[in-house]
Amino acid sequence: MSASSSSSSPPPASPLSLAAESENTPASAALEQTDANLEAAVGINAPTGSDGDSEATFWDTIAGSHPDVESYMDPQYNQEVSYQPAIDTPSIISSGMLPLTTNSALSTPSYYVTVGTRQDGTPFPLSKPIIREDGLLLVGTEAVADPSSQNREKNRIYVANFLTSSSTTQSVSHFEVEQEVRDIHWVDSQAAVVAIGKEIQLIRLGDPSVGSPCRVQDHIDSVHSDAIREIAVSPTTISHVVSGGFDETVVVTDLRDRGDPRAAAIIGKYDARDVVSSVRWSPAGASHVSWTTDGGDFQVADSRVPSPQLQVPLHTYLKVDKLGGLFAHEYLSDFTVALGFESGYVAMLDLRQPRHSSCTSLVESRLTAVGEIRRFGNKLAIFGHSGFSTADLNDRADRMEHITLRQQPTQIAAGSYKTSGAFSFERGAHLAVSDNMGIVSVYTTENNIFGSGSGGW
Repeated sequence: MSASSSSSSPPPASPLSLAAESENTPASAALEQTDANLEAAVGINAPTGSDGDSEATFWDTIAGSHPDVESYMDPQYNQEVSYQPAIDTPSIISSGMLPLTTNSALSTPSYYVTVGTRQDGTPFPLSKPIIREDGLLLVGTEAVADPSSQNREKNRIYVANFLTSSSTTQSVSHFEVEQEVRDIHWVDSQAAVVAIGKEIQLIRLGDPSVGSPCRVQDHIDSVHSDAIREIAVSPTTISHVVSGGFDETVVVTDLRDRGDPRAAAIIGKYDARDVVSSVRWSPAGASHVSWTTDGGDFQVADSRVPSPQLQVPLHTYLKVDKLGGLFAHEYLSDFTVALGFESGYVAMLDLRQPRHSSCTSLVESRLTAVGEIRRFGNKLAIFGHSGFSTADLNDRADRMEHITLRQQPTQIAAGSYKTSGAFSFERGAHLAVSDNMGIVSVYTTENNIFGSGSGGW
């Protein structure tokens, strides 16, 4: 698939958070029982470490828990996982699992943009959008063309500035592209990198409201043999882009010379041995990249070294076959990673722990499938099938029971509705949410969507 407030009163404490308050009360026994249930059900253990690792390097910190730093030649997966649960989901999650806290103070978009329809009148399914705080918004279409059709319809990239419109709905400019657009990321405020089919291209951006053009540069030399599923731009070296997708390969590319395709160079390439579902740059180091695969693998690599250095085969330790495909991940700290599954569950991974016990907690997101997880500062958003959820992180966001997800409403049938999204580039003041109905909704992160309502998150 393909997937960052003001103060509020605290939400009701969950069974797990109550159990964690004191080791000298009967509640501690409840926590021990809950952890035992989790371990028995899906292989989850609580972490024993703390967050006092600021002086140590990333690799030094995890070395004791992960002594073998090479790939483990786990079984290959040759296609996207189609989730067919062998048993009911509740039976793999203990009764002590966290329920999702909901809020009656629902929010509505501050703005929304509706794009054009396809030739047959149906809406375009949209890619992840990107947005600037002056209102500039880009989003692509994910329609996979039928190569046998003589009137093959092209995909599009739409460009709009919703803040300059006198109404909440406006016509949107676009240009056509040959293949589906799976992902778009800001490079800086004037440029974005986009995955179009199996190619990576750079877009130079003006402001369409004042007639400034958007220029699309030629694609760089092909680095993938099949469609790219997700890309990520390095926060420290913006010319470095990591990409992964259906060719089961992760590639780190240096765009160089402001994206001149003749100057681009591959600086890292990894065999993921499965369809790559998500890619990220680790906050622990400027050269660290990570990825997940549909079959349930999480890997971290140093782009200066040929082989992956850390692999957590969750399909072995977490019984990922019961949770469906592993579609998304996002860093909450240097060593804490949130993982999103096809069944709608979100797990927390502690990279300091041994592989068999690195998954510390699990929560149901109320999405029928989690496709993306996005963070900006203390804001978290989860996208996928049946809508999206938001959360406000805090300094204890090392386990899912410390995060309260807030489900956002939708008027579309849950089984068919799919979302993607991103925070605005500069300060995360806006959240843009695209869907498969051809609509981009823009929320202001200071309103109820991020916890200013009386009920909190």
